[in-house]
Amino acid sequence: MFEKLNELLDLYDFDSAETHEFWYSEGIDEATDMIDGFRQEDWDALYASLPGKSALWKERLANILGGVSVPNELRILQVLADTEDDILFKTVICDLSRYDPEQLEKLENRELIVEKAEKLRPSVGEVYESYFEVFLRKRAPGSTRIE
Repeated sequence: MFEKLNELLDLYDFDSAETHEFWYSEGIDEATDMIDGFRQEDWDALYASLPGKSALWKERLANILGGVSVPNELRILQVLADTEDDILFKTVICDLSRYDPEQLEKLENRELIVEKAEKLRPSVGEVYESYFEVFLRKRAPGSTRIE
């Protein structure tokens, strides 16, 4: 199933108004259906493929993960959060804002994600602002609080 998802995301791995519209109207639903059928070997293949994928491909993946609740989601989001691409990072924060503090505590790179979220927060804009606030408010015990 991973190969089918990979092919679909590769189709959307370029940015144009037409591609963007089609992705959000049809592509994301098709990809979500695929990910619902993943077995552990599909998750392992997806995880292994991430280093070679573009930021836009990863953003499309994060779009899918934001709409499902799957066992490997947090593992994948943790990898996706390690990016210099602000749009991808914002998408990941939207997804992570759905988690409980106890779940967020399991992130191996939690402090780095929190630090980057705090740094980026003033410039995220209205669309992402509430997600960043929720994420930073929910951060795991031991983290510094929002001022």
